Amino acid sequence: MNEQEIEKILTQLKNKISMLRVEYDQFFARVQKKPPVVLEKDVHDTIKRMNHEAPRFSKTEYRFLLETLEASFVSLQKYVSKMIGKSEMILAEDKDHVLQKAYFDYLKKDLEKPIPFDQFKHVILEHITKLKLAMNDQHAEFDVRVVDGKIKIKQIK
Repeated sequence: MNEQEIEKILTQLKNKISMLRVEYDQFFARVQKKPPVVLEKDVHDTIKRMNHEAPRFSKTEYRFLLETLEASFVSLQKYVSKMIGKSEMILAEDKDHVLQKAYFDYLKKDLEKPIPFDQFKHVILEHITKLKLAMNDQHAEFDVRVVDGKIKIKQIK
């Protein structure tokens, strides 16, 4: 591999890492529906391939740049892991919000003895768990609403 090829690949790698960060930011902002896994794999594979070639680099600056880019990529991966954890927490909060809204609709009905929220939540989540088992789909998501005093659980597609 000659110097021009090395410089070209390292420049492309730097640009791809920057693009990967932008695409993940868009994903976490819910602008993009899917994470940029194809680009991430491409960056990972390029780093792996270049690390294999690094001992043959004629200039130390190329090895240093590759190490810097690899550190940037690892840093990005840690950021993504952290944000995914936060996203899961937000999704859990969103589910509680949906249940709370359904519970308030439930309370609007003139009931003699309304059940407490914790019991309401437990009953709904238990029913959803049974539905997931029956469907053999642990990742299915559901919307919960109260319509005409009755609790309606509908799968979100």
